[in-house]
Amino acid sequence: MRGWQAGSITGAVAVGVLALRIAPWRITLPVVAAALAIGAATAWRARDREGRLRAWARSTGWAWWGGDDQSLAQMSHHYPFEGPRQVSEVMRGAYGGREAVSFVVQVARRGRGPLVSGLGDLEGTELVSRFDEQQIRFHVVAVRLPMWLPAVDVVPETFAVKVEKATGAQDIQLESDQFNRAFRVQARDVRAAYALIQPVLMERLLRDDSRGIAWRTDGTWVLSWQSGSTDLDSLLPRLGLLSAVAQSIRPHVWQQYGIDTAGWDPTAPPNATL
Repeated sequence: MRGWQAGSITGAVAVGVLALRIAPWRITLPVVAAALAIGAATAWRARDREGRLRAWARSTGWAWWGGDDQSLAQMSHHYPFEGPRQVSEVMRGAYGGREAVSFVVQVARRGRGPLVSGLGDLEGTELVSRFDEQQIRFHVVAVRLPMWLPAVDVVPETFAVKVEKATGAQDIQLESDQFNRAFRVQARDVRAAYALIQPVLMERLLRDDSRGIAWRTDGTWVLSWQSGSTDLDSLLPRLGLLSAVAQSIRPHVWQQYGIDTAGWDPTAPPNATL
């Protein structure tokens, strides 16, 4: 956050300097004053937001990492986390006896094409750029798994998802028609999806507090994402769902699909600050 604050003020000063060079004084002075005011207001909001996130972390026994834990940028390489990534607002702790993390990832995309389609709460929003790089932010929460598992996606059935399915996108059908209408399931290994999503888990996912949550197993994590910056209101409910997913995984799934990663941690963090 401190970098964002400095960047806001620096950007405002740069705008003012540019205005001094290309505009008359009678126009420049108001422009400079407005740019400085905007930079100061942005920096204040960023500082206030960081304070609230730090307070939340302290109250729950978590640790605040800010933007120092860039290892999390490599947590997932699957859509929509494709392209250069930058991590911020990192908080680490535990939930339900498992290691857990919350962070914001900003994904950069260049060129014309959809950035996000039918994932989380975006309802098929398409961000398109023909020439310029576009940035999109996701609030990610994740719970650590004891072993590596293949990727299985469970995404709410939005209008955009239905359109994708109509054009041939994968949608694995499970034994519950109600679940199939509420979610789309995708996996490279279809058998892994059937093994992971058992009737007890389907029942849990059909509860009102779970229907709008997109999640996936991805290596040594089960993670959830939604658009925007850290949402403290949804953080704990999403962690509760992810913990339930991890708890529901049966021993035969670990035996058949799990890979022991003891001694190997691709997201090993640096030192935290409380």
